[in-house]
Amino acid sequence: MPPKETGHFNLHAPRKKSRGSKLLTLIFLVILIGVPLAGNTFYKDTPGLLKHVEQRDALAVAALYALHHKGPPRDSEQLFREAFTDESAPEGVRAGAARCLGTFQDDLVGRLLGQRALDDPSPIVQEAACRAMGDNGKTSAAPFLDRILRGGGASHRALAGAAYAVGKLQLRAYVDDVVELLASPDYDVRAEAQAALESFTPENVTFGQDRDDWKQYFLENG
Repeated sequence: MPPKETGHFNLHAPRKKSRGSKLLTLIFLVILIGVPLAGNTFYKDTPGLLKHVEQRDALAVAALYALHHKGPPRDSEQLFREAFTDESAPEGVRAGAARCLGTFQDDLVGRLLGQRALDDPSPIVQEAACRAMGDNGKTSAAPFLDRILRGGGASHRALAGAAYAVGKLQLRAYVDDVVELLASPDYDVRAEAQAALESFTPENVTFGQDRDDWKQYFLENG
């Protein structure tokens, strides 16, 4: 006679996995282990990163981001200059090269950044060049920031980058111009202006984005 069905499951009986389930698990493990390893290898391979920049290939922007983050090699300045001024290169490449050049503490680099902040047609590159002027640390950038802040017609992104540079370089002569940026309709411009103004004050002193209060503060504190 066939055994009676008891209505209970055998908890100890082996369960068979479908081929599809096993394949999905394998793919998940490959992604989980392989992607971080590949990313880490890409990040650490400085010669390879420089090669991507030189060739202006599909990974050039990611390579420039990695190089800026880890610190560009000092002997590669010319490569970044060429990528930055190459008008046929994508704007992402030009912007990434600008940020890398900002790590070079050099007056000539500062002036190159300033000139391209004025001349490059891309607002993204204009902003990157302005931020790089601030990171460059050289006050040779001041005349170019003057034209962006006071010349009229600058893009919102260029103004945001210029505000950042004024704060970074502590160019007090442009405080009033940065105060006026608080009236900008662009959120990023106002945020960068506020951050720049706060950098001129003792810790924890802020008036948010109130132009009148900032004007009064600098009137009283020079």
